[in-house]
Amino acid sequence: MDHWLSTPGQELNTINSPEGLALLQSLEPDLMVSIRYGVILREPAIAVPRLGVLNLHSGLLPDYRGVMASFWALLRDEPVIGTTLHRITDSGIDQGDIIATTSLAVDPGKSYLWHVLGLYPEGCERILSAIDRLASGQVLPGRPQPAGGNYFGFPTEAELKAFARKGLTLLDKAEVLDFLRRQYC
Repeated sequence: MDHWLSTPGQELNTINSPEGLALLQSLEPDLMVSIRYGVILREPAIAVPRLGVLNLHSGLLPDYRGVMASFWALLRDEPVIGTTLHRITDSGIDQGDIIATTSLAVDPGKSYLWHVLGLYPEGCERILSAIDRLASGQVLPGRPQPAGGNYFGFPTEAELKAFARKGLTLLDKAEVLDFLRRQYC
């Protein structure tokens, strides 16, 4: 267990380039964890860590693949949003067996950012639990994603306006200040 705690994390934004892949291989990682990583991992990088790659996606899969899943769920009037901890086994976007999910009831009076920040504490707990299981030699549970689902890209100006017409906001200054006070004061 000490090995898991003593090895520092490493940021690598050019992971698929020859230089990035060489650096990744030199680190000999046991596990890679991805959270809000804006790069699609390619198979050579995915193959490096002996225990695989875990991703915490800020949406419930397979219904909300892609970017800004919480935005799209709010726009579509979902009563609940969530995160999905899943394996990355190939370069398919938000594919791979589901390990765990979390959920958060939507509060229509709160911003997109409030919802996103509200998802991560429990989602991060799921990551830590998965790491603990792997560290103790256990196999992570996983279930294949159901067929279907939706892929979402960044919202267009028209979609942002539709979001605003519903009375939804991307962020609220008071919520941001409250969050910062709780975290740092």
